Amino acid sequence: MEFNIFEELLEIIPMFDTTTGEDVFVSVFELLKKYDLQNENVEHKFHRTHCIIHQEVLCTKVINMAHVIRPVKQMVNFIRSRGMNQRQFSMFLNDLESEYSGLPYFTEVRWLSCSTVLERFWNLRDAIQIFLESKEQDVSVLSDPMWLQDLSFMVDITKHLSNLNLKLQGKNQIITAINDHVKAFKCKLDLFKTQFSLNFYVRPK
Repeated sequence: MEFNIFEELLEIIPMFDTTTGEDVFVSVFELLKKYDLQNENVEHKFHRTHCIIHQEVLCTKVINMAHVIRPVKQMVNFIRSRGMNQRQFSMFLNDLESEYSGLPYFTEVRWLSCSTVLERFWNLRDAIQIFLESKEQDVSVLSDPMWLQDLSFMVDITKHLSNLNLKLQGKNQIITAINDHVKAFKCKLDLFKTQFSLNFYVRPK
């Protein structure tokens, strides 16, 4: 059976207002309707790919991880939003001979940055605790094993979601390759679920 893939430009859609995931989804979906491309297979795959991409945006709400994100955001932005704190923290890391020179700024607008911030925060959590305690900040969550466990999970899941998001971006992407990435990610989630049920999951270093 011969299988050929053709790529054609249907239309360029200007977006003058917001460009949220929902805006992009609606624009593309309306284009499919305009060119009568809404057969069952196209619609199903498009919906599924859209849902996988935007699970990342909804992650903290769906799995109720706001209690993790909020303290991390407060601590990171306390250091980053004050020039003196940022310089002192960088000097502190230098004294510790850390491989890092500071923390990235946490912003909810650029969700992909969330994974980077969480991973850096995890790696520097001991230094952050010492530094913020010297500033008389409340960092009690950093001594809470349950909160640290949730943070560890959040670091992992946002990393995996960001990796998937990056694979779905870029030029010269074809729907079959995107679908393969999504299917592989679903298999990975099934594996994680099995490992969790057997208490066998080990956090990647």
